Amino acid sequence: MKKMTNILLLVAAASLAYQWRYKILNAFLGNESIRKMSVGMAMNILGVRDRFTESVSRK
Repeated sequence: MKKMTNILLLVAAASLAYQWRYKILNAFLGNESIRKMSVGMAMNILGVRDRFTESVSRK
């Protein structure tokens, strides 16, 4: 029974996080230090960095 309750709570939390995903994202990215860290981590991903530099150099 406890395992079922934990699974149900996990599904409910995931559902709420999905519904409020943009509010949560705006709250995190509203903080300058978290925003800088997340952009730095994203730029370390090769595909993201390539697409970003490609789109910047096109304009």
